[in-house]
Order: sequence, then C-alpha cells, then structure tokens
Amino acid sequence: VEYSYLGPDNNDTLDQQLRIFNFFNPKAGISYYANPHLNIYASVAVANKEPNRNDFVENRPQNQPVHEQLLDIETGVKATAGKVWLAANYFGMFYRNQLVLNGEINDVGAAKRINVPNSYRVGMEIELAADLFRWLSVSGNLVSSLNRITDFGEYADFYDSGYNYLGNLLINKHASSDISFSPGFVTSAQVLVRPVRNLELAIIHRHVSRQYLDNTSSPERSIDPYSVFDLRINYKTPLRSPELSFMLGAYNVLSEVYETNGYTFGWVEAGNRIWYNYLAPAAPLNFLGGLSLRF
Repeated sequence: VEYSYLGPDNNDTLDQQLRIFNFFNPKAGISYYANPHLNIYASVAVANKEPNRNDFVENRPQNQPVHEQLLDIETGVKATAGKVWLAANYFGMFYRNQLVLNGEINDVGAAKRINVPNSYRVGMEIELAADLFRWLSVSGNLVSSLNRITDFGEYADFYDSGYNYLGNLLINKHASSDISFSPGFVTSAQVLVRPVRNLELAIIHRHVSRQYLDNTSSPERSIDPYSVFDLRINYKTPLRSPELSFMLGAYNVLSEVYETNGYTFGWVEAGNRIWYNYLAPAAPLNFLGGLSLRF
C-alpha cells in the first residue's frame, strides 16, 4: 500500500511525502469431519491495515500513527442431529496498535486517532436452527464477547473559569476499558411459520446490549440496550417461469424508542467534566416491501 501526498513536514514546509506499507497476511486452518454430521475446525490469521488518509494529511510526520495488526484465532464445531443444526464458534481477536479516538486533537483542531498498544475481542458465537414441524421452524444466534483496551489514556480540552484555553490534557488513565461501539451481547431469534404452500410468516426478535460512545466505559456516554420485534411475510407464486416472489416487512412493530449510533463531545471547565451526547434515533414502526422476478 502506497500513499503519496503533499503535506507539511516536521519543519512546517510543504513537501511531497511518501509512505509505503508492505504487508504479509497469512491464513491457515484445519477442518475435520468426524462423521457426516459433525465438523470440527480451527483457524489462525494475521491481518494488517494501513492508517487512513486523514491520519497522514492532518498530522505532521512525527505524530502520524503506525499501521494496525490483528491476530485472529478461531475454533468451533458444527453438528446436525435429525432436523436440528448447531454451530458454536470461539474467537480471539488480538490487536497490536489498534487505531482509536482518545479525545486528543491535532494542530488543526480535528479529532486525532492514536495507536493503543494492546486491545482484544474474545468471545463465543452460537447458532441454532430446528425444523420442529413441516409448518414450523425456529432459529437464533447469540454473540457474547469481551471487547477491551488495556492501558488507555483519556484526553480533553481544559478551560479555566474565564473560559481561557489551557490545552488538550490527560484526564484519566484506564487500566482496562471497553472498545467503543462494541456491544458485549447480541442476540436474535426467529420463528418461521408456513401456514400454506409458498407462504412464510416470520417473527424476529433482536437484542443489542449497551454500547459506549467513547473508549472510557462511561455509562453516561453510552447507547442504552434495546430490543425490537420485526415481522416479515414472504410469498412465492406457484408459477415456475417466471418465478415471482413478494416480500413485506414490518420493522420495530412495537415502535420502541431507541438509538443505534451517535457520538459524544466534551471538555473540562474550571475542574468540571462537561459533555454532550448526540444520538441517532431509530425509526418507529416502518415497512419495506419487495418484488423479485426470476426467469
């Protein structure tokens, strides 16, 4: 990966600069079929990623971050027993120099991404599906994970009581904190009913646990957990050619009030920590329809 750009050097002189990254991203895995109904597997992979364009052009060379590296280790099992299918996957994602926001700003006032030496995501994924009857199926999945940064420094702009700027300073050192926008628990479940031929009715439930707007694990700067129900109808006409299918979905049928994204902004004024959260609300009850034509 090569970046070539015009930007300030360490002496504030505009200069043509070049950054070159040579990555080797190996992957290896093994899959063992104990019998036609049981598969056991394991894999290991390394992935490297260069910083973004803004990380270069908005920072002088001495302040530019280095590339991120990820070591991903996974092992799991897939099994079937009659009309029941189960899959369980255990994963460990270990980052070196992950790029995150910590509240620092660069010399033009933009939010600055910095490398944190060590962070990780470890957890488990479980999927289950079962055809209980010809007309009834159930399925679901669960992801539980621990998403942490070790040794994280939190920064903010400081002002005195006269609102004179004192600098962008370290507020707190966190020995361990949650990675932002990384829920520790996500589930979904579906009940599928086939009352007549070619017609499917699905009831879907989704739950997402608390997500933090920054990397400080502060409940005051977070998105509350939420749970929603969706309904979906699929109908396929008996015609073989062309094949015509209809879909109608009703989402958030209970019109739950919840947010899915956002950001936080704050500072320290006369020794008091002040912040504002800006959250993106999700839609109340809404509908989506679709038509599919296959020749």
